[in-house]
Amino acid sequence: MTTSQILRDQAEAQLPEHMINLVMRYINTGVRSGTFVEMIASHNLEGIEAQTDIETKDRVQDFVDFFNDHAPPECHGSHEIVLAWRAKGGLDNVPPAGAPKAKPTPAPVTGAIGEGTIPGHEDPEEG
Repeated sequence: MTTSQILRDQAEAQLPEHMINLVMRYINTGVRSGTFVEMIASHNLEGIEAQTDIETKDRVQDFVDFFNDHAPPECHGSHEIVLAWRAKGGLDNVPPAGAPKAKPTPAPVTGAIGEGTIPGHEDPEEG
């Protein structure tokens, strides 16, 4: 079972049905899934009731518990963490279109320049 499947099972057991896909989309892809999910993930609960429907308003603590108990710690905790998670592309690790791509790290160079020989270019005096 993948991490995503385990998280979905936990979400289905703990969160309102109509919110599961939004939460999972944020966790899996880092895609912004609405103000409510972003506020929960950012641990910014001030005024959160104004950002949700009646059913979800009464379940805010369930969302907080789900993120604290099950979600990867790298995806929640502050606004900066949420922005970094979105830039990373969530669990899928696929940054959003238009995001700057990480530059590949060059392979380490071994030995000093000029050490060794290039095949076919051996020193004719060493024979």
